[in-house]
Amino acid sequence: MPHLHFTTDSLRRTRILSEADRIRETLFALELLASGGGGPDVERWRRAVGHRPQARRLTELAKVIRPFPDIDRMVQRDHWGEGPSAGARPNRVTEALRHFYHACVAPYWDQIARSLERDRAARMTVLRERGADGLLGSLHPKVFWSAAGLEVPGQGGNLSLDRVGLTIAPSFFLSPGITVLIRQTPLRPGPMLFYPIRSDREPVPAPSALAGAFGG
Repeated sequence: MPHLHFTTDSLRRTRILSEADRIRETLFALELLASGGGGPDVERWRRAVGHRPQARRLTELAKVIRPFPDIDRMVQRDHWGEGPSAGARPNRVTEALRHFYHACVAPYWDQIARSLERDRAARMTVLRERGADGLLGSLHPKVFWSAAGLEVPGQGGNLSLDRVGLTIAPSFFLSPGITVLIRQTPLRPGPMLFYPIRSDREPVPAPSALAGAFGG
């Protein structure tokens, strides 16, 4: 299990993501749908969206190419302009994920955003009252904080956070027993650690889907 080693400065720079990461949340939804995970909390959502063409196409792909890290790398590269030149069409996987978002995630986004905000507010209270030590020590049963650093599930070597802090991000669709560490992101310095929120996870569609996500 990788260890994240902090300095006093990087611990001070550790923060909670201020708003939901729509692309990663959509990838977590895709992984949950493809793997059959998530338990009874999301069963109604799975039945509601699993038959839709946008879901069937990507879930079959997700059984061969992992949403993390494979599809994530493809989509982030395309989204942030490191792939096709400006004005070019996104790659097929990015386009398919866009359609998946609009069909299977956007109708539920109002509830997702509220649930994430409640969790974020609770974590901010922990941060204010108990500091970064208290926050990191209470994230997830499989994440362990000690004087040696933060131990997280997964593969790969240890990370030393010398000049950057850790960005901590709650997730609605991440399965309860899982955390995801993303070691490097193009737009944010330092790694990101996603953890599942603890409750309020049964998705209920809003009257209308959110417009404008993924740029259109």
